[in-house]
Amino acid sequence: MRQLTASDLMDIRTLVARHFVALSVEIVGLEASGVGASEAQSLVDAGILSPEAMGALDPIKDAYTLGFLRRRLEQAGMDPKTISLDDLHAMIERDPMPTTNAATAAIQQARLWAGQHVVGIAGTVAGDIIRELALEAKGEGLRGAIGEQTASAMEARETYGALRTRLGDAAGQWSKDWLRVATTEMHEAQEQGYAQELGNTFGADARVALIPNPDACKHCRRLTVANGRPIIRRLSELVANGSNVGRKAADWKAVVGSIHPYCACRLVYVPEGMEFNEKWLLVATP
Repeated sequence: MRQLTASDLMDIRTLVARHFVALSVEIVGLEASGVGASEAQSLVDAGILSPEAMGALDPIKDAYTLGFLRRRLEQAGMDPKTISLDDLHAMIERDPMPTTNAATAAIQQARLWAGQHVVGIAGTVAGDIIRELALEAKGEGLRGAIGEQTASAMEARETYGALRTRLGDAAGQWSKDWLRVATTEMHEAQEQGYAQELGNTFGADARVALIPNPDACKHCRRLTVANGRPIIRRLSELVANGSNVGRKAADWKAVVGSIHPYCACRLVYVPEGMEFNEKWLLVATP
């Protein structure tokens, strides 16, 4: 038996990273993950990535398209939240979403952001695992070898148990990170798609409002509600505000998409001559 070497640690890091790259492909798609065809094929050959994921899965584009179709779904009395992926694809086949430069750019930007976040988390997880292995090796004389069951089997069971506990604690944060990315980026893509449809139909100065959830944070309520009613703005204003990424909370603005991670504020169209009453229902302006 021997201690883990720097080379062993790097091999383990690579193995972990490859698994998380495969996971990112499954979650946000091949293109968003920045994975080339040859790398993806190598993951399939290694049994890390399912062959199906090499196909046409594109969750970010699907979310954007669902947002683009949201208004007409609601007009038809359908709840977009209940639409299955197969139903969505069938609708697109019957009534394709117009392919514009703006839509293409928005989808690509959404893929880029989601891919960066997912790959970033993968790197963090791999780094955390290697750091724990290195700490165990340094502090407790960890002995490791290539085991029969896993690529990084620990022969010292008591050491493995301690390591598993610490990594289990860290896994809670990793799970939260995955949930944050999935929730935020899919919401962002869907809202961008909805904004694109509104702009195409009613123009850049379409009247819109952001509707916060009942449990919305103080920042969302500050930016979306005034005098107890949703604030009506022009779509062009929200678009011009860009993204709140990199801004301090005090400097956040009302934007198309997520005001902050986990944000669930939804963009709605407000026809000319309409306003919100105290119950947040649209009524004719007196």
